Amino acid sequence: MQQATVVDTLFSAVYPLQWKNDEQFHPVMHECMTAGMNVLGYCTSADVASPDPAAVLAGLKFPLRKIAERPDRYTLVRSLNDIREAKRQGKLGFYFVHQGTNQFGGDVDNVALMRQLGFGYCLLVYNNRNAVGSGCADDIDEGLTAFGRKLIQAYNRYGMVVDVSHTGNRTALDACEASAHPIIASHSGAKGTFASFRNLSDELIKAIAKTDGVCSIFSTGAYVDPTNPAVVGPEILFRHIDYICQLVGNSNHVGYGSDWIPDMNKTMELVLSKASAYPDMGMPPGTTRKAISMYGPTPMPARILPALVDQMLNHGYSGEDCANILGENNLRVFGTVWGGSKVAISDQPNFQEDWR
Repeated sequence: MQQATVVDTLFSAVYPLQWKNDEQFHPVMHECMTAGMNVLGYCTSADVASPDPAAVLAGLKFPLRKIAERPDRYTLVRSLNDIREAKRQGKLGFYFVHQGTNQFGGDVDNVALMRQLGFGYCLLVYNNRNAVGSGCADDIDEGLTAFGRKLIQAYNRYGMVVDVSHTGNRTALDACEASAHPIIASHSGAKGTFASFRNLSDELIKAIAKTDGVCSIFSTGAYVDPTNPAVVGPEILFRHIDYICQLVGNSNHVGYGSDWIPDMNKTMELVLSKASAYPDMGMPPGTTRKAISMYGPTPMPARILPALVDQMLNHGYSGEDCANILGENNLRVFGTVWGGSKVAISDQPNFQEDWR
């Protein structure tokens, strides 16, 4: 792992919802760095937690404050060049993720503002239908809306990666067709390994790969293994990784996005209060409730990644394959979408007109 650039594309750490206290941050990041991790897609907020766009700014304050406390160890990254430089300096790089699109308030040019704040991508939908399209927890998927197509055009224009985790299958397939840039699923599994509603169909995996995108495997027990194990082991994650590699014919379209939560207690309360957003959908009754209420069903990335590498090597994957899956595949996407620039600048006339 030390030679690879290791990226976690969804480090679920919304504050204060998913942390025990402020002091927990630095020890967690120390463990990540010690294990050889280089970049975290740090989730600051989600539509399901609050529909208020101000929640995005509120959620951003905590990681910015903690990063500023240790400039010798942490840095913000907005481009592939930033990531390479952070690794060279031995620093942990952070970019931000929001799960949903309510924060844009119907104005697609707000994508440029989110990019300037350090957001690398915002999920199109979080489980349930919104202005963009349908979610993976909806009974009927009506596909990408006209607004959704405009939003994807703005993502392409301003350098925001299109992320289809938590998005409905038809809506995600439409997004693959609508985007001129590679698509990712930042934290999902493969339905062919376990048919959870949160996982990706074979058709969608192939469509993402066709865009030169990446499907990053997550490790939430209820959604990656039918037994909903108390401990998700590396062999479970390997099955999802291997399934996708075999399906598309190579290791170029798989990544890692842990969806790890530092403290599950308040998240459990949120999930149990929003049953429609977290259905069992074809899984044994109570599966989602069990997964959320049982502390530790998602392994900390720093503790599972070394064993996951061993799994891949023991099954005949090469060192290059491992490096691809640990980060290089997603870095390829970031290089294409984010480019080398540090900020996104709007050149659209209506962006200026909005301020009159």
